[in-house]
Amino acid sequence: MQRSSSKNGQVKASLSSAKAKIKARVSTSAANRATKKSAKAAAKQAERVARARASKSAQIQPEKLSRKEQKAQFGRRHMLWDDWLLLGIVVFSTLMIIGALCTNFIDTPREAAEKELSKIADNYYITYMYPRLLGSLDNDPTEMLSKYKDIGVSATYLRQLLKYNDGEFAASAPVFAAIACDTNHTSVRYFPTEPYGPRDYTVDYVWDCDE
Repeated sequence: MQRSSSKNGQVKASLSSAKAKIKARVSTSAANRATKKSAKAAAKQAERVARARASKSAQIQPEKLSRKEQKAQFGRRHMLWDDWLLLGIVVFSTLMIIGALCTNFIDTPREAAEKELSKIADNYYITYMYPRLLGSLDNDPTEMLSKYKDIGVSATYLRQLLKYNDGEFAASAPVFAAIACDTNHTSVRYFPTEPYGPRDYTVDYVWDCDE
């Protein structure tokens, strides 16, 4: 009986020892898991802090970046303020140049009147004055026109030019009115030149206008 009791005691002691070891292992495992959780939580918190700092740094960074770095950061589609300023200057300069060129191509009232009188005078001499001076196609042009080479033909006034050939150039009157030309004093004088053909002549213009 004593031996049986002794054995039972040993078994109970062994069981108690085993349970104690199991409890110790379970406690150690729980502690390890808690430690790992704490470590993960700390790592996540550190990552959040790092991201927050990086975000703040990214917001402040463009002010410290060079112009090239800003362009690289914002991309090609985003223009900086100085790019817009340069573009505005280029566009304004281009418009000014175009305006100047257009102005050069547009005649002033005086230039328009000079061109119109030249056209009318040319037509008048070829179709009217030259045949009258020549008299007949059988006449020698040199003989008939050479006497006017130096003294010129009598002056022809603007009034006559606008009315000749049934008022062919009467519609041109506003061109001369624009610079207030006196049609009774504004005139042309023809000087025939060798070889005395219908287009061989020079013209002296006498202007009596406000401009």
